[in-house]
Amino acid sequence: MIQDQIPEVYKESYVQIQNPQAIQQTQEIIQFVITEIAEIRERKHVCKFCSKAFTQYSSLSEHVVTHSAERNYKCSLCPAAFKSAKRLKRHTAETHSEGFYPCTICNKSFPA
Repeated sequence: MIQDQIPEVYKESYVQIQNPQAIQQTQEIIQFVITEIAEIRERKHVCKFCSKAFTQYSSLSEHVVTHSAERNYKCSLCPAAFKSAKRLKRHTAETHSEGFYPCTICNKSFPA
């Protein structure tokens, strides 16, 4: 029964609500909390640097790179270097593609 799954913090509020619309909203909140708890329990891969948890090992591996000082993904068009291929790809699209123009003063690129 759903009442058995409600954390103690929410039980008093759940019992006091009489408005049908409020009851529906409360049930949605309860379902959201239950889903969140289930997802947290599934996160078994934990970062040893910051304790952030992930459901997949590949996500953890991608995250761990953010704690490193290494920037192995170098732009072939400028001196910029990045920690991930995803960030290099975004840099290339935003900085070196048509529709973006570099500022000669600050060296940032801006959309047309």
